[in-house]
Amino acid sequence: MKTLSNITQQESFPGLSFFLAVFSMLSLVVVSCNFQSGSESDAIRKKYSLNKNWDFSLVARPHTPAIQVDLPHTWNATDTLNEEGAYLRSTGIYRKELILDKKFIGKRLFLRFEGSNQVTDVYVNSLHIDRHQGGYTGFTVEITDHVKLSGAEPNMLEVRVNNEFNKQIPPLSADFTFYGGIYRDVWLVVSDPIHVTLLDFGSEGLYISTPGVSEKEGRVEIRGSIENQSGTQEELLLVCRITKDREEEQCRTESQITINSYGQTNFLLKPPPLKHPKLWSPDSPSMYFMEVALYKSGKLIDRVESSFGFRFFSFHPENGFMLNGRSLKLVGTNRHQDYKGLGNALS
Repeated sequence: MKTLSNITQQESFPGLSFFLAVFSMLSLVVVSCNFQSGSESDAIRKKYSLNKNWDFSLVARPHTPAIQVDLPHTWNATDTLNEEGAYLRSTGIYRKELILDKKFIGKRLFLRFEGSNQVTDVYVNSLHIDRHQGGYTGFTVEITDHVKLSGAEPNMLEVRVNNEFNKQIPPLSADFTFYGGIYRDVWLVVSDPIHVTLLDFGSEGLYISTPGVSEKEGRVEIRGSIENQSGTQEELLLVCRITKDREEEQCRTESQITINSYGQTNFLLKPPPLKHPKLWSPDSPSMYFMEVALYKSGKLIDRVESSFGFRFFSFHPENGFMLNGRSLKLVGTNRHQDYKGLGNALS
């Protein structure tokens, strides 16, 4: 088996790095971080790419040796173009060994799948963790209680993906191919025990709405949920900042929250309205950035970002579709998420 040589960390903020250990005889991913004791970097969530070097095999071809693949991946990248017109709908098995550093002890660990089609079963160290049904929604599973954090012992990840016809899972038929495989990125997410929820249907845990928008003013509401997976009740400070291009702060709001041990609490934040917001349009796609941060005893423990825009629209019986008070002709297209030679395994 080949040695893994690449794993990418995506951080919530710049400046951290991590160490990759390469073993010559085993196909292992080693995940570690250069934590600074007592610093904010100890706690806020981090994302590590798990896209590289999976061993892949097909149940339908038991005598064919496993091959090494990178994600995104589909086993239907080429057979959809064969002369017979039939493509393989079967079960694919992805396996990877993962070594997790002892410095992750006390953290919560999750696997985030951005897309796999269409029934996905996740196993860790031979234990079935979760099943996701549906090929067009992301999902997240927690693996904290099922992994070894010795820094030396490998953890075996196994993901079984099935794209066979299933009358219980829509769509049942379509004018596109039901490609099988893990066709989007997979991440290891590491967080503090107290965090904005990571198990909200594969999302970042924030719901942003703009209930009132005009050229003079833009109002924003942020909903979400916080989980406390520690054994103590905690007093938290929740801080929301809105910036333009992640630079100039437009507004902020703060809220004190009490959360019970092993509890969950929802929040609703209403920052001050933004005056004269830059409106989003196809010609000027102006975006704002939302940062929600959690503090415990003055220390940052979690931070989540999301982007959004301000716009208002209506339909007029004579002028048609109106965007930001101006008529806009809508011209649509039907573009599927696949490409010759790659299928839907796109990044």
